[in-house]
Amino acid sequence: MLAGIAFSPHAANLIRPLDYALGSEINVEIITMYFTRLVLGVQLVLAGVQLPGRYLQTEWKSLALLLGPGMVMMWLCSSLLIWALVPNISILQAFAIAACVTPTDPVLSNSIVKGKFADKNVPRPLQRIIVAESGANDGLGYPFLFIALYVLKFTGMGGEGTTGGAGKAIGMWFYETWGYTILLSILYGAVVGWISMKSLHWAEEKNDWFRLETLDDSLQPTVDMLLNLAIFMWFGAVCPWDLFAHNDIIPIYRLVALGVLILLLRRLPVVLAMHRYIRQVEHFSQAAFLGFFGPIGVGAIFYLSICREFLLEEVLVDGEPREDAQRTADAAYIVVWFLVICSIVVHGLSVPVGKAGYYVPRTISSALSTTSTLDREQRDLPIPLQSPGSGHNITTVFRNPRTSRSRDTNAPPPQTIFRLGRSVIHPNSATSDSPQTPGEPDRPVHILGEDGHLSETLHSTCPSGQSSCLQVGEVMTA
Repeated sequence: MLAGIAFSPHAANLIRPLDYALGSEINVEIITMYFTRLVLGVQLVLAGVQLPGRYLQTEWKSLALLLGPGMVMMWLCSSLLIWALVPNISILQAFAIAACVTPTDPVLSNSIVKGKFADKNVPRPLQRIIVAESGANDGLGYPFLFIALYVLKFTGMGGEGTTGGAGKAIGMWFYETWGYTILLSILYGAVVGWISMKSLHWAEEKNDWFRLETLDDSLQPTVDMLLNLAIFMWFGAVCPWDLFAHNDIIPIYRLVALGVLILLLRRLPVVLAMHRYIRQVEHFSQAAFLGFFGPIGVGAIFYLSICREFLLEEVLVDGEPREDAQRTADAAYIVVWFLVICSIVVHGLSVPVGKAGYYVPRTISSALSTTSTLDREQRDLPIPLQSPGSGHNITTVFRNPRTSRSRDTNAPPPQTIFRLGRSVIHPNSATSDSPQTPGEPDRPVHILGEDGHLSETLHSTCPSGQSSCLQVGEVMTA
């Protein structure tokens, strides 16, 4: 979507929707409607392929809850919020607008339940119920939309320009919406699917070489990815960004409040209330996940196009759209587009932000732990001991490989030698490496205890030729 904004007429002007539509805003909406219909068709086929055989028969109870009471409550909740926050519209107009955002979007839903994050964190049964619900409720959004549109047409403003009243509206709803649009579409899809299945089985029995040769081809995910990229770039180019802040329908602060409330209250409370009866939801956290991920996207724009087409072409007075129909179409255009943008941003960023929230604290904690360990190790190293009256410390002498092994015996020895731990005086015995040199002056050796205070003082004589009576290994391990 950001790429679409960058390439749109608002920026680089590489994507020019008005030029493609011959300068007509109506043609832009028609292109958008058919584009979204194509993407939805492909996504619904892919959703059906992802589900196991006879899934609808085995999981019909959970789906019935989500598609029945779940969708009704989502529609009612969205309608009340829109009616409360959009000025000067009736509850009937709010019902029509809310119907556009009631279904969950299969495109965004599939992007959420696919990938490494979903495979690791989302149980497979929960993934499947999200895919099945988002695929089924896209078609079931028609009854919610057209009951409001038909009643608005035949009863709004006293039914001006129409005849028949509410009775005809209900009849049209059953005949046109349920009979023709929904049931006939289901029958058509079942017949096409059955014929395709039989054809594939017949082809497999005759000669299966093509399927085997193309088994590892990535055509399906490639087409899916290209369509998704194209549709969201198109959304970024045709979205009415300027109307969000400059319109006579709803102020921007009300629009922002509506977006927040819709994302929080449209679906989450309903799923939390029903999650005990949904078999795939085992924990409250899974119910919260299922309730939160009800995105609004491509399906909402498709229903918006259907809604505006009906209002601007079917509800007419003297060849012009009726006043209430025009206002409903304008309000739906702004509200639905804004809610889609909010959902794309929130639901699209939720997975990467969630992963960052999970890994970043662990990374910071690990880094702090490593730093603390290094500091502790540095504190545990032996403290460089400064020999009184000398210009260098003992550890420097130990670690200097160029220190001369010979010294002038006539030179005065260091005043004191400090020792940590065990004896560092070479014994004056037969096993000594070199005999004691007569006349070697005594050296006081101060022994330091574990607390760093002086423990005792010894007087000993270093062997001849030794520039230091301290043994490096013992000092370092003390």
